[in-house]
Amino acid sequence: MVISKAGKDKGKWYVVIGYDVENERVLVCDGEKRKIEKPKRKNLIHLQFTNYYLWDIRDKLLKGQRVLNEEVRNGIRRFVGEEEVCK
Repeated sequence: MVISKAGKDKGKWYVVIGYDVENERVLVCDGEKRKIEKPKRKNLIHLQFTNYYLWDIRDKLLKGQRVLNEEVRNGIRRFVGEEEVCK
């Protein structure tokens, strides 16, 4: 999980779902505004990395299984609380 340090979404929590090697950007989603089907590409310097993981989502991504937006939303809410997600 990461927190945005810059831009309109500053302070927002995201789940890292991939890496765009060509453009050196991380692909992040929140399951609400940024859906897993169309993740946001963020520059690494604009993100604060944490040592927190949503293990169920991580395991699904590593196995190549489908992750639902609802799972991402619920995972972030479980971790940071409802008020932080709705910023």
